Amino acid sequence: MICFSAITLLGMTACDEDDWYWDAWWEDSSWETDRRIEDALMGRIWRLSYVEVDYGECPYASGDEFSFGPNGRFEVRGYEGFSESGKWYVEHGRVVVDFYNQHDEDLVGKIEDLTRHFVALDIKDYDYGSRYYLEFKR
Repeated sequence: MICFSAITLLGMTACDEDDWYWDAWWEDSSWETDRRIEDALMGRIWRLSYVEVDYGECPYASGDEFSFGPNGRFEVRGYEGFSESGKWYVEHGRVVVDFYNQHDEDLVGKIEDLTRHFVALDIKDYDYGSRYYLEFKR
């Protein structure tokens, strides 16, 4: 009885997980799922069509072009001269971008929707301390 009470008490005091990170539109976060996401994004130019800021700043604007290149190369070209680049990869069904090549998660995008011609990302931007939603079209 004491053991059962201790287990119950520990279960009730456990830290809450970040639901944003683990909740996903697909049923699994396997290696195969990550590869499918990479294949859908890679080698294409995605034009930003919609921006919705939840909190903080979003450095991107409609019309910006995002490129998820081979070998992990990531680039953004904005219409007002804005540009940045870094490395990208997919992990646990999330698009992760490292702008400073320090193996950090500077920007993490949860896939909300993905087709051959459309992608929607719920972004946590750790550089700007912000969260925003982006939609892209090819």
